[in-house]
Amino acid sequence: MKHPAERYGKLLSQLHAHLARYGEHHWTPKLEKWIAELKQMASVHTPIAGYSAHVSRTRQSFGGMGSLNDISITPQAGYKISTWKVGSVNARLQTLRTSLFNEIERLSRF
Repeated sequence: MKHPAERYGKLLSQLHAHLARYGEHHWTPKLEKWIAELKQMASVHTPIAGYSAHVSRTRQSFGGMGSLNDISITPQAGYKISTWKVGSVNARLQTLRTSLFNEIERLSRF
């Protein structure tokens, strides 16, 4: 049986990889740290209730100035991307953010 937070960790990793691919420097170190924390929690078989602070912190990262929702990967914002890729790259970013937020909401019900 899969751990209830497995998808959460996978989505954090996918978001991290996507942002790192285009040179994002604010959120990638934070996400990397959070992913390492999740791996540590999984290695000691933390019950799902033990993930609540982690999930809450991630949820908070979606609101306010400088949040995950504020990221737009464009050359004008200093990201390493060709103009013709902007639409698809940001669509993928939005999909990852939405999926992660939905997963956080699901986990918050445990």
